[in-house]
Amino acid sequence: MPTVVTKIGDRYYAQINDLHSHANYSVIWNPKDFSDVKNHWAKEDINDIAARLDLAGTGNNTFSPNRNALVHGAMQEMQADGVIGIITGIFEVTSAGISAAIIFGFLGALVFKPKG
Repeated sequence: MPTVVTKIGDRYYAQINDLHSHANYSVIWNPKDFSDVKNHWAKEDINDIAARLDLAGTGNNTFSPNRNALVHGAMQEMQADGVIGIITGIFEVTSAGISAAIIFGFLGALVFKPKG
């Protein structure tokens, strides 16, 4: 829910903007400040989304904003197992569903040759 938190004196007030229903809500205090995003261009957004419990870091108060698990895993496995390692690396470091979608999308493009 869109929420505005305001400090008046020593107290904080939360205004929850619910446009569709009249439900019960809990307001939590969960500030995040990942140590490895202090100079990152998306620092405020990363910490804000993490504070809302919509994403987690990679452990030890880090977020690792510049990681790309798909490429990193594929390249690691390619060095170990050659070209076939690209496919196994993708499956090893990312979810099978995402990897399968990428592979089947590629194969589908080869078979059906979409225009555009």
